[in-house]
Amino acid sequence: MSRPQKTYSEEDKIVIKKAYKQCKDPKEQKRLLCLKLRIVKGFSSKYISEIVGYSSTFVDEVISKFNKEGLTGVKAQKQGGNRKNLTWEQEKELLDSFSKQAENGKMLEISDIISGYEKLVSRNVAKSIVYKMLKRHAWRKVMPRSEHPNKASIDEIDAYKKISQTVHGMVNSTFKTTNKQFRLMYQDEAGFGRINKPRACWCGNGIRPVVPCLRVREYVYAYGAVSPNDGEMVSLILPKSNTVCMNIFLSEVSKRYPNDYILMVCDNAPWHKSQGLIIPENIELYPLLPYTPELNPIEMIWDELREKFFKNDFFKTLSAVMERLSQGLEFLELNHNVVKSINGWDWIISMFFKEN
Repeated sequence: MSRPQKTYSEEDKIVIKKAYKQCKDPKEQKRLLCLKLRIVKGFSSKYISEIVGYSSTFVDEVISKFNKEGLTGVKAQKQGGNRKNLTWEQEKELLDSFSKQAENGKMLEISDIISGYEKLVSRNVAKSIVYKMLKRHAWRKVMPRSEHPNKASIDEIDAYKKISQTVHGMVNSTFKTTNKQFRLMYQDEAGFGRINKPRACWCGNGIRPVVPCLRVREYVYAYGAVSPNDGEMVSLILPKSNTVCMNIFLSEVSKRYPNDYILMVCDNAPWHKSQGLIIPENIELYPLLPYTPELNPIEMIWDELREKFFKNDFFKTLSAVMERLSQGLEFLELNHNVVKSINGWDWIISMFFKEN
């Protein structure tokens, strides 16, 4: 036997219609529509749910709320106040407490932040609340930069950048002592081969590009030296990274600039300091700090080559790799402005303009 339906007075129906007509809040208006369709029109909960988009259970809850508390109970469901739960200052203070962990790359997920948030508000919170807080404070999930455990300290790196004293002294004295112009160059080698690693690329919505990925360990090596002050570059493609190939490259650089005295900055690779290394008379090697490739601007040249000339391409032979690499290196050697825009870092260029 079904329960008897509650009867409503004409006054109830007038109040509901008036409230529905005057309501400006979309969510509250939907709840009042549930009342209107049931009490004024006499529709079933199932039919009302299809109209308003709520479940029939929710419709029954709205009617029950009205029966117990009247319109006040229905309207009371409207949420007000600060839904962020914490003020901006409180959010910042919470995130600041995790800044050290974040700097050390330890914040792989946000459970600790959620726990800290819940402790402050004394209740459970949804992950979405914390994600929105992170977005407000410009936190984002990024891939950390990797570095060697024995990398030089920040103070050592800052001190190294002050080699401008050495450079400026050589600029003034080189011509007097050797009758040659001074040139500062940064040198490095990079391997290019058939073992390709897909790089991020742009595409439209709903598209996931598919590119060939091959693991064939065949390489050639690009040797390069750049002059950030004027954008000139010397490069060779050689089969190995060793002392013999380094000697060939140093000889080429020396021949390209016979009237220059070159201070060549390079990393601490074994073939840069081996006993068999033959350093031409017009070249002096200056070592980088240990494990600090970010101090060598030619590293950006290798990124430029891979981005502009190796666009997620598949190479069937090592000769095809060499041909593409040769095209890229030739382009950079002929376009000094491009090289200078990539390698002309302020702290390097400023060495040549130090006041006496």
